[in-house]
Amino acid sequence: MNTFSKCRLVCLIAAFLFMFTGAAEENADQWWNEQMGRTIADISTLHYTPQGNISAQAGYEGQCTWYAYGRFSEVTGIRLETALHAKFWLSMNDQDQRLNVLYGEDKISFPSIAVSVSGAYGHVLFIEYVSMKNGAPDMVYFTECNADGNGRYDVGKDAVLLRLPYDLFVKYRTPAGYICAKPAE
Repeated sequence: MNTFSKCRLVCLIAAFLFMFTGAAEENADQWWNEQMGRTIADISTLHYTPQGNISAQAGYEGQCTWYAYGRFSEVTGIRLETALHAKFWLSMNDQDQRLNVLYGEDKISFPSIAVSVSGAYGHVLFIEYVSMKNGAPDMVYFTECNADGNGRYDVGKDAVLLRLPYDLFVKYRTPAGYICAKPAE
């Protein structure tokens, strides 16, 4: 099984477990907690190279757009048609029939790209998993690149799994919306 298949399988299992409560949800939460601080993306694959990533083609390796584009492609198999400045990703991908573009911070979904439109360029990050508590989002597990603005990919610092309580995620990451793959029909 190749890396893409393994990653997709993990995300599909996490999504399946997301639908259930009790022990299954606790097991999924435990698995994600065990991954904290690890890089779960395979940065060495085509998804992050100029041949497979339009942000890399434009010379933006190490930027948030490069990482989110690559991770979304790695997990969903979908290459976005645009990777301009992050703040434009919601509107620029809104008409793509392969995607659900969800506007509003409360529309959190996974796996997805969270889009912030604040600042000169905005910011994008990849939501790996969301744990639930009493039917509401509890913890958000995400990966991102260039949150420090240094413009490069730093091994062991960028693309590592982080988590925040949902309310702090919304407060500090300021998502205007999310981009996710439409379910297979």
